[in-house]
Amino acid sequence: MGRLGSRIVIGIAGGACAASIAAFVMIGNAGGPVSLIAALALIAGVSIPAVTSAVRAVLPELLDGEDDKTASYALLSVLFQAAVTIGPLIVSACLIFATPDTAGVIAAVVIAAACLLFVRQQPPARPHVKRDEVSSKKPKWPSGLVTVLGTTSAIGVVSGVFIVALPAITTRADAPALSGLLFAFLAIGEVVGAFVYGARTWPWPRREQLGVFLIGATVVFSLAVLASLWPYSLVPAMFLCGMAIAPISIILSTLLDDVVEPGELARAYSLMVAVSLVATAAASALTGALASIASSPMLLLFIVPAAISFSYAWSRWRRDTLLSGAKSPASSSADVLQNELPNASFESGRQDM
Repeated sequence: MGRLGSRIVIGIAGGACAASIAAFVMIGNAGGPVSLIAALALIAGVSIPAVTSAVRAVLPELLDGEDDKTASYALLSVLFQAAVTIGPLIVSACLIFATPDTAGVIAAVVIAAACLLFVRQQPPARPHVKRDEVSSKKPKWPSGLVTVLGTTSAIGVVSGVFIVALPAITTRADAPALSGLLFAFLAIGEVVGAFVYGARTWPWPRREQLGVFLIGATVVFSLAVLASLWPYSLVPAMFLCGMAIAPISIILSTLLDDVVEPGELARAYSLMVAVSLVATAAASALTGALASIASSPMLLLFIVPAAISFSYAWSRWRRDTLLSGAKSPASSSADVLQNELPNASFESGRQDM
């Protein structure tokens, strides 16, 4: 996206993905060869357009105020979580009231429509800052980005542990159906938490907000461990866990504006998503392995506050890599060079300007 532009990449990927899904449905119905069907599924999966990353990268160009940007990031998080929740419901409805083919057709239409809507949007009034317009001395992996990605991994660990631990706890309590309700309340809590965070202005710098919300999340997740002694009390606990984790994800996304160049936002946000997914998979595998030797599945939940506590220590240890303020979305080459300096030099430079 940084080299070719987000519209070109999203347009090509979206067209390939939608066409592959449509062909998958038609050839599957026609009884085509399994190898061709598998190839189409692979193409569809590889070409899934990163619309969320593209939208995240373009938002700073469309909005000026820091409050507006924070609110937009929160809304993007809400929409993403809502899509993740609604998607399986649509598929289930198709299986009950229609056919599996209908779900495939809906997926192809939604992908094509979303990509077309993004491609047809009006470009921002101010020019996009490309990588070759700013200093080439900025490292490919800025220290601030490493800090953000390290903290993001803790969010993935939380998801991975919950995926394994919650069904294990409810099954042991002879209430396996309760696990679905727990995940639903976790998702609802994330939506509410994102709305609450984005609806107000916070007085602290973003890196200080990150520390405060990480401490709060540690407390909430520790209480959730105690609540697991009575499985049904996990329902409100999961709602609170969702509310606690949502602001952290939004703050980490917002910090990308401070730690990477504008032309690198799409790549950085994609890295955030990838790190979170890898951490989720690794945590699920580890929790599954521990489940076979743990005397009680409740013990598995201790991994969650431990991971958040570690991420707090990591972010505080590396707090100087995160700017205390916000960088203007229209930063010039001089601003980018200035951001390479320590925070003290950065602040003094701002005062001299």
